[in-house]
Amino acid sequence: MKKIKKQNNQFFRLGVVGGILFLSVVGYFVAMSKSSNTSNSAIMQKETKTYQSKNMHFSIQINSDFQTKDSDSSVYLISSNRQIAIVRNGTNFNDLDSYISNFDSKRKLVSTNSTKLTIDGYEGLSRIVRFTEESMEQKSYYIYVNNYVYILSTFSPILYSDLDKIAQSFRYTP
Repeated sequence: MKKIKKQNNQFFRLGVVGGILFLSVVGYFVAMSKSSNTSNSAIMQKETKTYQSKNMHFSIQINSDFQTKDSDSSVYLISSNRQIAIVRNGTNFNDLDSYISNFDSKRKLVSTNSTKLTIDGYEGLSRIVRFTEESMEQKSYYIYVNNYVYILSTFSPILYSDLDKIAQSFRYTP
């Protein structure tokens, strides 16, 4: 009888210890999962800042890790030796389609993934352009504002998603 009680007592202790060990392991993995999700979301949500070009009359939201280089007719956003260029071209064309048709007729290029959009209330276009003679490809946004065309572009596929966010944040500031 004492032997059976002793065995039951040992099984009970083993069960308690095993249960505590099991709950500890599960708790550890749950905590690690939450920690991993928190650090991943921190990586995904980079801190942004507003950049304003007084010369070219626009503002954009950029990641805080971008450095800027500004001139009279262009702005370069530089991150990890890669860049996004923003230029402003004056035009006599009355709409973006006419400007793009003329632009394309003067260069050897192939355009894909063209999407017409409205950015800050202005006529816009997004596309991938491959320059056949130079064997180069870039993603570009064109925004037509009062006889100016702002072109935001990059040759670096790694910056395509940054370019998308920057173009969507574009605001004309006369």
